[in-house]
Formats: sequence, C-alpha cells, structure tokens
Amino acid sequence: MEDIKIFKSQNLNIILFLCTFALFLVCVAAYFYGIIVMGWTNKLYGIGVFVFGVCMLDPLFNFMRSKIHGKPYAVLSSDEVVIEGGKMTVQYAYVDSFLTDGGNIVVNFKSAEELNRILESGGCVTREKIKELADGQISFSAKGLTVSPEVLCTLLRGRLAAFQLSQNN
Repeated sequence: MEDIKIFKSQNLNIILFLCTFALFLVCVAAYFYGIIVMGWTNKLYGIGVFVFGVCMLDPLFNFMRSKIHGKPYAVLSSDEVVIEGGKMTVQYAYVDSFLTDGGNIVVNFKSAEELNRILESGGCVTREKIKELADGQISFSAKGLTVSPEVLCTLLRGRLAAFQLSQNN
C-alpha cells in the first residue's frame, strides 16, 4: 500500500504575511508623511516600520522553509503512522481504534490481554511496551493541516482496517 503524506496548511502563514505587509505599508506611508509634517510621531512611525518589517519576515520564513524542506506532518504507511518526522510513531498492531476529539486525533490502544497475545505469537511487543500501552490513549493535533481532522481519522481507520485484514490472512 502506498504511503499517504499529510502536510501542514500554509494558509495561516500567507494571511499573517499579508496582514503584516499591509501594516508595514501603513507605517511607511505615515513615516514619509511625518517627514513632511515634522512631528514627534515620526519616531513612532519609524519604530512601526522596523517592527512590522521584522514581523513580516517570520511568516515568510515559515512559508519558504516548509516549501523548501517539503517535510510532511504525518506519513500514513501500511503498518504505522509517523507524526512530525518521528516525534511520535504509532504502530497499527497496538491500536484498537482512532477517534476525533475536536481538532485532535485520539489513539486508543488495545487491552493488555490482546497485547499479550501479540507477544506470545512472536510479535515485536515487549512486556514494558505492554505496561506502557495497555488500555491507554494518546492524542495528537490535527489542526491546521491540508485535510480536516475527520478526513484524517477516516484515513487512519481505513489503514487500521486494512492492516487488521492483512494480519488475519
């Protein structure tokens, strides 16, 4: 099965860039108007030009970094989910179900009995892993992605069902 890559949405970076650029232009116009009038507010406009000029670089930098690196937020493979380049890895063998909770994906792990069966059948789960995962839950954020949390949860459920079918055969 082919890997599915989920990326972070860049809409927020674009909106922040456009807003700070507009404020930057307002401050530049006020600064040049202040040169003509020669008021004390001209220094304030100069500070505004500097502040909004620097603030404008942050969303632009984030946008360019994500386009150059092209790192996905999540990779859904046939046997596991890798979140943020390996910060979190969830293997389908240990998962009971996936749920959505607002903008988060909740991962429900199997019971201790089911994990013990995996251990006895020669699976790669260890006794420490059973203690850690049994009847547990973890969640990860699904906000600000190129797909909605509901669609991501549906994709995860489909991959989990396909994995379980492949294990039964």
